[in-house]
Amino acid sequence: MNRIRKWQLLAGALALWSQPVLAEGGQAPGFLCLGESESLMRGTSLDEIRRERDHRLEALEQGKVAEPLIAHTHCVVAELMRRVGDARADDEYRAAIAKNPREPAYELWYGRYLMWSRGAGAPLSESAELHYTRALEKLGGYQGMTQVGSTAAVAREWTTRNLLSLYQEDGLALLPYGAKAYPFGQTNAALPQLSLAATANVARDTNDLWEQADVRRFSAEAQVARQRLSPDPLTREQLRAIARAPLRYDGLVRLRLRQNWLGVLDGHYRQVELKNSQITAFDDPTRFNDVTVKELGADWRRSLPLYPALDVTLEAGAAAQDRSGLVEGDPARQERIYIYRGAPTISRFIGPDKLTLTGAYVYFDIQDNPTGALDERPRERVLRAAAVDYAFYRPFVLPQVQDGTFAGKRVNTRGLHFFATAMSDDERFGTTVVRKTTYGGGSVLKGWQGFDFMLMGNYFRYATEVNRTALPQLGSSQWRSNVRIMKRLLDEEITPGMPPSALTSLQLVIPLRHDLALSGPNDYENVRGGVELWGKLLAPGLRGSTFLINASVEAQYFYHLDKVIALAQVGVRLGWPSFGTLPAFF
Repeated sequence: MNRIRKWQLLAGALALWSQPVLAEGGQAPGFLCLGESESLMRGTSLDEIRRERDHRLEALEQGKVAEPLIAHTHCVVAELMRRVGDARADDEYRAAIAKNPREPAYELWYGRYLMWSRGAGAPLSESAELHYTRALEKLGGYQGMTQVGSTAAVAREWTTRNLLSLYQEDGLALLPYGAKAYPFGQTNAALPQLSLAATANVARDTNDLWEQADVRRFSAEAQVARQRLSPDPLTREQLRAIARAPLRYDGLVRLRLRQNWLGVLDGHYRQVELKNSQITAFDDPTRFNDVTVKELGADWRRSLPLYPALDVTLEAGAAAQDRSGLVEGDPARQERIYIYRGAPTISRFIGPDKLTLTGAYVYFDIQDNPTGALDERPRERVLRAAAVDYAFYRPFVLPQVQDGTFAGKRVNTRGLHFFATAMSDDERFGTTVVRKTTYGGGSVLKGWQGFDFMLMGNYFRYATEVNRTALPQLGSSQWRSNVRIMKRLLDEEITPGMPPSALTSLQLVIPLRHDLALSGPNDYENVRGGVELWGKLLAPGLRGSTFLINASVEAQYFYHLDKVIALAQVGVRLGWPSFGTLPAFF
């Protein structure tokens, strides 16, 4: 009998709680809470869930709940509150634990709430870990019983799986004790863990490390080349050459120190090689040179539960970067850049929905040019970004496949997100300032019939100023339309316990996009599409390390130039790197 079938039988039995089998100490078993709460929420409206919550709260306040069911009722109320976004859920989980302190399942449900429902762009790892480890400790001396037998094995398996998910980004645990590494021995959760992560990526792509809007980059390069070669126009061959997809090698090694009060502290080394990526001199835009980037940096992140007000995640980082190949006319010149960043994220529930706000500030301290006129030597770059995401987690009536036909049914999804982003990127070259602005917005529906759908639009703008005077001939704007369709071929969230195989997740993604010129040159309008495959592997023998493997093939067609570029990417990650808090719609 597979794990999913066992869980279906268990949930069905737990929903029949009118005459429960009492666990040790004469209390209702903790798993009964999940069975009852899920049966109450399945196919019901939010108003119906609130009525069930209020009915049980009233019974608790009036002392009408039998002693063996008090902890259980607090837990059911907490689960109902979780579903409707009631900030009092914390108090109800704690009340359930206080009324039956020996029951490990209540610790599991509370940890799951802190991990999957709460948090601003990142789970409340430190808080969730505390309750998961307490659940494991309590399982050492407690046997919860239901109509289908002991729940100890299931509770241990579910707790272990959640801890694996909580730490999967860290990589391979190096220190011998197990509070933060599989099989999660019952040691002091306050002890730190040191983990190793590594990534390797090979790609041929029109995007590069600094400019994901390739249409904006190519348009800007063509305008600079036209200015240099004026009055002669660029030839078709020169325009076609500018649209390029350099081969890129990208590797990273990171050490992470995780400790409960500290959060996570990372140190990393990254090296990137881009072959024939940079135009060597704009008076010959068909000649390119390699770019090399070496980076040594440190990052810190800490999530703070500040409910009932909000949740907060704070991030900060600094890096020293040596790069070559980016100075026009002198590709051998080495540049040293110091990068400093800060990124706060806040979130809170609005009813059953969740609002997340993220800001970011990055300062690039670039060494001044050593030669030339004094006013042409200063260099710097400042990046500012913000994002807002509003996620609807309420149940929707959506068409479902039933007996070969579509029929409307009230279902819970993994969120319907509406989001908006804005970013300004200003770089100074002496008296010249290049301003790049990006605005974006869209929607994502997650978890409908095993699919995720994303629609997104981006507005790109590029402007150049010399001595604070705009140069229209060095400016452009574009619109990008994006569609992404993802199918979960293997969904790790279906089985709440340990996965039956090493391959825990497999996703097929179809990305489609179109770039349209709004102002400036239209030479680089294009369409792009392909297929991506993402897989996740779990290695219990390597202390529960997680590997991500991705591969993609795409084609990009620049239709005004009649040029097709084949693109491909392959990546392997042990854990994954610090890349800032993820928007909820990702």
